[in-house]
Amino acid sequence: MRSILSCLLALVLTAAATQALAGKRLDKVVEGFWTAYAYENDDGAFSHCSVETRFKDGMTLGLRAYDGGFNLHLENDDWQMDTDGRSAVEVVIAGAYDRFTSMTVVSNRELRAGFGFDKAFWKAFRAGNTMRLTLADGRAWSIDLKGTSTTAGAVESCYRRHFAKRASALFD
Repeated sequence: MRSILSCLLALVLTAAATQALAGKRLDKVVEGFWTAYAYENDDGAFSHCSVETRFKDGMTLGLRAYDGGFNLHLENDDWQMDTDGRSAVEVVIAGAYDRFTSMTVVSNRELRAGFGFDKAFWKAFRAGNTMRLTLADGRAWSIDLKGTSTTAGAVESCYRRHFAKRASALFD
């Protein structure tokens, strides 16, 4: 049943990608705490496939798959950070993945960490129950990954459709 739902969600996501307007989310699929979507730039060029979740404190966490691999984004409209800054972050997914990396301040309200083509990260994210992010300044979030298996399937199908030549670098 779960694989049928995943296939249906992926079909809806990819079918909508061909009919959408530029500069907007092409479609969204909601599962658990997560929303999957595809996105085009303002010029109509395809940009990325993504999953995201929003927290009660106003923070949004997004994982974007684009032609250069994965980016993890943390955004909050209430944040006022200095741009061009960096922070260390530890990413732990249900004991199956543990990596220190850096996050870059890309705007006064957004942090981004690049994972490139890290298959271990994707597998852990898709199969994990929880993810813990801890910044160097002590801020930390524990993220429930309920629903990521289904929405990740939609993102993977979206990516294979739009970035077919690079898909094996992420998913195979």
